[in-house]
Amino acid sequence: MRSMICLSFVVLLLTACKTQTELIKNKECVGCNLSGANLQGAELSGANLVYSNLTRANLSRANLSGAKLSNPPSQFRSASDVTILIEANLSDANLSQAEIYDTSLKGANLQGANLNQADLKNADLSETNLNNANLQNANLRGANIRNAKLQNADLSGAVMVSAALHNSDLSNAKLNKVQFDSGSLLGANLSGADLSYADLKAVDLRTVNWQKANLSHADLKNAGLEGPYQPDRDFVGAILCNTIMPNGQIENRDCS
Repeated sequence: MRSMICLSFVVLLLTACKTQTELIKNKECVGCNLSGANLQGAELSGANLVYSNLTRANLSRANLSGAKLSNPPSQFRSASDVTILIEANLSDANLSQAEIYDTSLKGANLQGANLNQADLKNADLSETNLNNANLQNANLRGANIRNAKLQNADLSGAVMVSAALHNSDLSNAKLNKVQFDSGSLLGANLSGADLSYADLKAVDLRTVNWQKANLSHADLKNAGLEGPYQPDRDFVGAILCNTIMPNGQIENRDCS
């Protein structure tokens, strides 16, 4: 019995090694099981990894620019065909212009990763570490980014319509010109963040920490700001119309 178990383990190990080797060589591994794989520093630009399981895989410093890590709809797709990056190590990885929509990255380490112009629409980024990550012009529409770490992250120009960032830490993050209407930042830490020219219409901003945040020209129409915190400059320069202020009063100073 013991010999059979050992043999099975060796077969699985050899299969995993073969899969990784073929992936690096051909840059294609659709529906592969790469959970726990060590792909640190791998050259995988443009690779096709749709429907693959990369749970807890080590992809730190890997080049995945333009890679396909999404879950595209297909009539031939079964319930088990789903791309998974849960708790994967993607620190300092290059994921610029990568397709990662509808994918679960819950608990993943993306610290310092380059996600410039990446498509993360409807992705699960809850509890991820995105500190110092580059998310400029990324598509985060409808993404779940609850309880995430985004300290010093650059989200300039990102599309975050209907995204949820409940209780996330965005301290000192760059959020200028971000499109975030109809989303939620409930309980988020925005202290020291740059929100200049951000579109925050109808966003849930209750109990947000605004201390030392830059809100110049930010659009806060129809937003709810109730809570104990208030910006050091008292929303000077922000656009307020039917806006519920921290004290519960409605401000209409900028209604046309």
